[in-house]
Amino acid sequence: MEALMNLDIQRVGILGAGQMGAGIAQTAAQSGFHVYLADQSQEFAEKGKQKISSQLKKLIEKGKIITDFRKNRGGWRNSIIFKM
Repeated sequence: MEALMNLDIQRVGILGAGQMGAGIAQTAAQSGFHVYLADQSQEFAEKGKQKISSQLKKLIEKGKIITDFRKNRGGWRNSIIFKM
């Protein structure tokens, strides 16, 4: 377990852009990871991305996210969405 704590993880891949997958992707993006989100169709993947982007915009507007993390380590702006 200690060896895992020393890893420099920069990218996270999530399979499924539904409610749970999108929530995990959003949390990872807010934490500064590059997020790769995949789903069975491009349409589902795009809907997941739109949902996350909308949520993040609301959090920024409400001041719940103090800084726009997208300008930092990559975040959601540099994420890639593709189909499985």
